Amino acid sequence: MDDKTRQEIDKIMPSAEDLKKADESGARIFLLSIGKNEDGEDQYTYISVLPSKLIPFKEAEAKGGFYYEDFGEILASGIGSEPPEEVKQMMEKKHGFNHNFEGELFKKAEEIENKKKLVEKYTKPKKDEW
Repeated sequence: MDDKTRQEIDKIMPSAEDLKKADESGARIFLLSIGKNEDGEDQYTYISVLPSKLIPFKEAEAKGGFYYEDFGEILASGIGSEPPEEVKQMMEKKHGFNHNFEGELFKKAEEIENKKKLVEKYTKPKKDEW
């Protein structure tokens, strides 16, 4: 994760205290990680991560060479670049996993950014209004 991305994430991240409260409340974040196993084979892994471990997990995932168990509980795992449809369905039914979450999140973030730009455009005073 580059410094700019990290700074943007830090702006919107809850405080360490809030994350600890979320951990203690039983909150978990379900993720699907696609990567390579120790033998170099494609591997998919569903993992349940404590909110306070999300950023460290994403950083480790980007670097590679880590153990999922250091960050949470493995819910399902297998060989392949994508989980089979029956595994996806099981994760959706058993854990409420949303396979479209990241796409929906980025779309929502883009919508918010576009709304901000519109507000700025129409609320900035024009030079002749000064």
